[in-house]
Amino acid sequence: MPQGAGIQAARQVSDHGAKVVLTGHCGPNAFRTLAAAGIDVVVGAEGTVLQAIGRFLSGDLEPTRAPDVDGHW
Repeated sequence: MPQGAGIQAARQVSDHGAKVVLTGHCGPNAFRTLAAAGIDVVVGAEGTVLQAIGRFLSGDLEPTRAPDVDGHW
């Protein structure tokens, strides 16, 4: 999807009851949608899913307060 993919993905995440999203990067539209739904956004996740979760649970990754990339980067 060329536009709106972040917003649609954020809505799906919210619909499934997620409380936190671990991601490599998050643009402004997806960030606003997730934040409005009360979902924390953690950027900088890399490696396997298990590795990213481990880094989050150990406190190495923390929620961000802003998107880390511009839209359509």
